[in-house]
Amino acid sequence: MFSPLLLSCLSLFLVALVSPAAAIWPAPQSLTKGSSVLYLHQNIKITYNGAFVCWSPTSSSSSSFWSRAASSPSFPQHVCPAEYGQDTEQFTNQQLPYTYGYAPSKLTSKEVVQAGVSRALSGIFSSQFVPWKLHKPGSKWEPALSQGQKWLQTLQITQSGQDQPSAFKPLDGEVNESYNLTVSAAGDVKLDAVSSIGVLRGLETFSQLFYQHSAGALWYTPYAPVTIRDAPQFPHRGVMMDTARHFFPVPDILRTIDAMAWNKLNRLHVHITDSQSWPLVLPSMPEVADKGAYHPSQTYSPADIARIQRYGAERGVEVYFEIDMPGHIGVVALSHPELIVAYDELPYWWWCAEPPCGAFKLNSTAVDAFLEKLFDDVLPRVAPYAAYFHTGGDELNKNDSMLDDGIRSNDSAVLQPLLQKFIDAQHSRIRKAGLTPITWEEIPLDWNVTLGKDTVVQSWLGGDSVKALTSKGYKVIDSDYNFWVSILFTSLSHPAPTNTPFFPVPRLRPGPMAQLGQRQRLRNRLPLQRLVRPDQVLAARLLARPDREPHARGGQARARRRGGHVERDHRQRQLRLAALAARVRRRRGALVRPPRPGHGAEPHAARRRATAERVPREDGAPGGRELAGADDVLYAGTGRGVRVCAVMGGGGSMVVVGFLLFLFFCTGWQMLPSFGV
Repeated sequence: MFSPLLLSCLSLFLVALVSPAAAIWPAPQSLTKGSSVLYLHQNIKITYNGAFVCWSPTSSSSSSFWSRAASSPSFPQHVCPAEYGQDTEQFTNQQLPYTYGYAPSKLTSKEVVQAGVSRALSGIFSSQFVPWKLHKPGSKWEPALSQGQKWLQTLQITQSGQDQPSAFKPLDGEVNESYNLTVSAAGDVKLDAVSSIGVLRGLETFSQLFYQHSAGALWYTPYAPVTIRDAPQFPHRGVMMDTARHFFPVPDILRTIDAMAWNKLNRLHVHITDSQSWPLVLPSMPEVADKGAYHPSQTYSPADIARIQRYGAERGVEVYFEIDMPGHIGVVALSHPELIVAYDELPYWWWCAEPPCGAFKLNSTAVDAFLEKLFDDVLPRVAPYAAYFHTGGDELNKNDSMLDDGIRSNDSAVLQPLLQKFIDAQHSRIRKAGLTPITWEEIPLDWNVTLGKDTVVQSWLGGDSVKALTSKGYKVIDSDYNFWVSILFTSLSHPAPTNTPFFPVPRLRPGPMAQLGQRQRLRNRLPLQRLVRPDQVLAARLLARPDREPHARGGQARARRRGGHVERDHRQRQLRLAALAARVRRRRGALVRPPRPGHGAEPHAARRRATAERVPREDGAPGGRELAGADDVLYAGTGRGVRVCAVMGGGGSMVVVGFLLFLFFCTGWQMLPSFGV
């Protein structure tokens, strides 16, 4: 009657509803708890792989200093083990005092663990988390302060294994992330793990046991004694960020890494370049980012890349990068047009899955020289903090090679050997840098390219892809796009009605909003489109009223949640409108810019003919029919409450009408009555 997945989700919900402690996230493999209250003080004694620091008088220590220290009430009253004699340096190195905001000076086990302790305790003492919503209104759920406080005494951290040099840039499964956490009724906490990363996971769980008392600066757990045993089910637990279509400032990426660490995720895949923009600064080729970035301020310098990776390594999150190729690379045409085919060609859906198009020439020595220089620049910089490098490979359109002077064919039998050579060359460079290559599933499945057995294949199309890949012996990252959805809510002051449908809308680059027009895909993919990859799916709530329109549409528009409020980015809207107006001026005969000296205003009909001449026939021959003409459709939704806006071709009057309709219905202007249900 019910699917196992539904029953599992329902059981987790009921457990979390009945017991807040069971809502530790991710849910541990084993959890037992009591009902005693223990309070946490900022002066809790913490050790790492040893006893508390014990000071003994040495030849360099004056007797007066020793006597004063020993008489202090805070001095630990116990004797040093005899085997360490007078040498207390080892104990000094093992104590972990709580230091707010501590950051490791180097990536060692002790430094990483001490920083983890700092973050865990800082999270408890500064989050001001009073669990009002976890209890029924009017119920007495807080411990009574009048009954006195029983305090946690110690936090003893034991790491049983020794971290290997690759511990902070491991391959999947190389690091044991398991941990055991116990909180005794007497107030002693023990955290045991095999690795320092396992210690970080346990510290995160420890921090989730505590709440702040509504009376003020008192923090407690109501669940002592507690016993937790936990280990990850999957060695790769990742998130992908697309910084090419939507630039994210470095602080946003660091904040994402923090959230991943809180949820015990361990891989951040940064899709850093695409046809829309190239924000990655290359010291060896600065012109690529100079001409390819959205704006000079929207780039990642070598220092930014190192900061992001180091920040992740300190938190047990390995950050690796993807430069998608040979498709999804059209932006390189802005700095090196001789390397790219089909950039910004029309109709877009004939050349690629998402505009603007563009792919590397597959039979070009210039492309190989460019990539050799690129990888010589990038790989040595990312290798110290990552074990992987992603070369993309998805959605390569064979029609692109029809425009390649060195190929002039879209026959897979012609292109496959060239692609095999291309992939072999790039993966060899990656292995030479000490990294393991990752590629998208189309390379081995659609193109039948033979990959090295060390290559990891990322699957996103669902179906039987994972089974097909594992049967070939590949390690697989499963990121099925059918199960990745983000919901953007409207402003808190205008909550969306609960009966409105959801629909995935593709994210697009800044520029003319008419570039969203891919009519063939709209016909074939409604109501659920297959988009480029799961994290490019933007599920927007389709609303019936203009005053409750979805928060994001096209370009770099995105929800920014600050202080619990969702703000609308008016500047991005203005930029998109300006870009659309420029597009209309360029594309329509009635609204073209004044002709340059020696150039006439190109009429609309001539543009249509020129477009038809550039589109090959379906049989691969040059010339052929016009597939989409010059009409661009701007798609905003489907189903009930549909808005479909068109910039219409065929004359200046229709352009004006289309542009006005766009302003009325697609920009949130409340100038016409609403329509739809």
